[in-house]
Amino acid sequence: MKMRLRTFGCPNFSAAALPCGAVLLVSMLSVAAGQERGPSLPLTDVALPLAAGPGGSPVISLGVDAPPRPDLLAPVPEDYARILIDAARHERVDINLMLAILHSENAAFDPAAISPAGAVGLMQLMPATGRALGAADLTVPAQNIRAAARFLHILAEKYRNPVLIASAYHAGEPRVDARASLPLIRETAAYVTRVIGLYTGTNQAQRDIRSAPWHAAAPRGGSPRRDRISSLMLIYSDGGPVMPEPQPALPAGSAGLPARMLKEKP
Repeated sequence: MKMRLRTFGCPNFSAAALPCGAVLLVSMLSVAAGQERGPSLPLTDVALPLAAGPGGSPVISLGVDAPPRPDLLAPVPEDYARILIDAARHERVDINLMLAILHSENAAFDPAAISPAGAVGLMQLMPATGRALGAADLTVPAQNIRAAARFLHILAEKYRNPVLIASAYHAGEPRVDARASLPLIRETAAYVTRVIGLYTGTNQAQRDIRSAPWHAAAPRGGSPRRDRISSLMLIYSDGGPVMPEPQPALPAGSAGLPARMLKEKP
């Protein structure tokens, strides 16, 4: 089934119940990881393949048993690729989502990269997040990747939706939970656009991975990371980008309302 999600940011999600300890850990990680980003964005349509979750709620199926896609795995150094595959399997995380996040966070695969906000290493984790997930030194690739896999497992159990998982990984869970959707932050929207484009294997993402300029997190003493893409459009389908339909003007005071679910037109 495919449905069009007409949203004020991104689709609603079905949050899985978590044990109390996991909820506390997720909350702590969100506070540690969240950072202020750029200005708000206009409304966006998102078209993604959906599956029915508990109670019929729409969720996007995460391919935890899917093999790594060659286009995402081949550019990764072999030593890191082995750790990624092992960590994804151990933590029951979709390896292709992990690879999409790695490419978006640190396209240079620099284990010592530090962003202006203080995120460290291959998967760009905040130090407090890394410590909470058992990483003593985030510049060590194995520790960084395994901590990131644990974090992504927590986010996947909570959101069951790659758009929201990537949003929370980048901007922190409180910002996602506040709207039950993608935060209207320019840098986060650009980041999620790239992650989901790579994850879904859209035509534009394939061109990006071959030719578009990618900017890894700034290494020690380097310049701040720049925007990694120029398009802020979050429109994807199985076959490639889908152009948005014209939208009527929103009634006054409607910004921030929950998403409306509409059946895909034949």
